[in-house]
Amino acid sequence: MTDLPLTGVRVVDVTDGLGESCGRFLADLGAEVVRVERPGGSASRRSQPVESGISIPFALNNANKRVVVLDLDSGPDRTRFLDQVAAADILVESTPNGLPTGTGLGAADLLAMAPGLVAVSISGFGQTGPYRDWAATESVIYAMSGVLSRSGEPGREPLLPPAGLVEQSVGVHAAWSALLAYYDRLRTGSGQLVDISAFESVVHGFDPGFGVQGSAAAGRRDDFPRGRPDAAN
Repeated sequence: MTDLPLTGVRVVDVTDGLGESCGRFLADLGAEVVRVERPGGSASRRSQPVESGISIPFALNNANKRVVVLDLDSGPDRTRFLDQVAAADILVESTPNGLPTGTGLGAADLLAMAPGLVAVSISGFGQTGPYRDWAATESVIYAMSGVLSRSGEPGREPLLPPAGLVEQSVGVHAAWSALLAYYDRLRTGSGQLVDISAFESVVHGFDPGFGVQGSAAAGRRDDFPRGRPDAAN
């Protein structure tokens, strides 16, 4: 199809696990998404469950992408990577402490090199603030976001939601934010750095779904969402 809304938009995807679905959503909208992996492949290729040697979460989050394998410790491959970024409209990355270690650069550095680039940087708690260096597992994000306060039977220990919901929530928020920044780029000609926090994405994405606000207006019972009354005793 040639009439999809992002046809002609070029995306470089340097995610591994967290935020991988962002590029999938952009690809489904017609963008050309080039996924950059180091030799040996991304760690997310081994994510469970695996069927016939293929990681189901990896396949789901990376459909419609084109994979390029680059050894970023190598001068020629590093140059190829920077050329890919220079020709891109959007960069999406979720590597710890900035972009692939072989480049010695972070998303902000690449934005300085390519001022028209929309650089989307995804991390557990964002690039600034007191939690920026904390490990952000799904369990940690569920607990800190308040999701576990509504999960499970009242008076009992909380139950973890199904795996993968954090990634999908982050991917949707990152893709939406990338599109807003790209629209602004079309208007102004200037790119920008988009700092995506997985924690904030889950807080924003899950709370409306649990009916925290406006439950009466939505016609729900007065006690929705179901609380944990015994926890206060």
